[in-house]
Amino acid sequence: MLTVRRLTKRFANGTTALRDVDLDAGTGELVAIVGGSGCGKSTLLRVVAGLERATAGEARLDGELIDGPHPKVGFVFQEPRLMPWLSVAGNVAFGLSHLSRPERERLTAGALHAVGLDRFAGALPRELSGGMAQRVALARAVVARPAMLLMDEPFSALDALTRERQQDHLLEVWAQHRVTLLLVTHDVDEALALADRVVVMRAHGLGIERIFDVPLERPRRRTGEAFQRLKERVLDALYAGMAAVPPRRVA
Repeated sequence: MLTVRRLTKRFANGTTALRDVDLDAGTGELVAIVGGSGCGKSTLLRVVAGLERATAGEARLDGELIDGPHPKVGFVFQEPRLMPWLSVAGNVAFGLSHLSRPERERLTAGALHAVGLDRFAGALPRELSGGMAQRVALARAVVARPAMLLMDEPFSALDALTRERQQDHLLEVWAQHRVTLLLVTHDVDEALALADRVVVMRAHGLGIERIFDVPLERPRRRTGEAFQRLKERVLDALYAGMAAVPPRRVA
C-alpha cells in the first residue's frame, strides 16, 4: 500500500510543484492522476518513485519510507528509453543480473509473453514500432515483480488506435500481477477506462481537487451512459482545478 502524507515539493527557484498532498493507493489498486500542465502530477510520481526528494512530507510503500530509488518500485516513462544495442530480451533482463541465467530467461520469457512479444525476443529496438517499444518498457518494469508500478503518460505519443491496444495490454499485465499502479495521464477517457479511482490535481501545485471512484465493470464501454456521466463530473473537477489561483512565490 502506498501512503502519501502532506507531500510538498519546492524547487530552488521558489516554484512550488506540490503542496500538502495526501493520497493512498491500496495494494493492487489502479489509480489514475489527471490535471493540466504544471499541476504537479509528474512531480508527484517522481517523488513517489524516489527520483526527486520531497521538501516536506513523506511517501511510504507498505510502511517503508521512500527516500530514493526503490527495488520494489517500477517506472515506465513517456518514452520507452530502450538500450539500442541490446535485444528486446536483453532490455527486459537488464536489471536481473543478480539472478542465475535460467531464472533470468524464465522471468524474461514470462514478461514478454504477458505483453505479447514472445516472437520478438531477439529483435533490436530499431526494428519495433512505437507501441511495441512501449510494451518492452512495460515488460522491463514488471519483470522484477515490483510491489508498485508508476507510469508517466506512457501512451501519449501513440495514435488513438495503438493507444487503446496498449491500454488493453496494460490491463492484462496489471490483472496478472496485481501491483499497485499509479498512472499519470492527460487523457480523461484513458483514466476512466483503466482506473479504480481518478485523482484530479489542482493547478499550480496546489494539491488534489477531487478523487473519483470508478465503479464500472471492465472492459468499459466508453460511449456508455454511465461512463459519459462520470466523464462530465471529472471534467468539471478538472476545469475547477485548472482555475485555482496561483500561490505567491517563495523566495
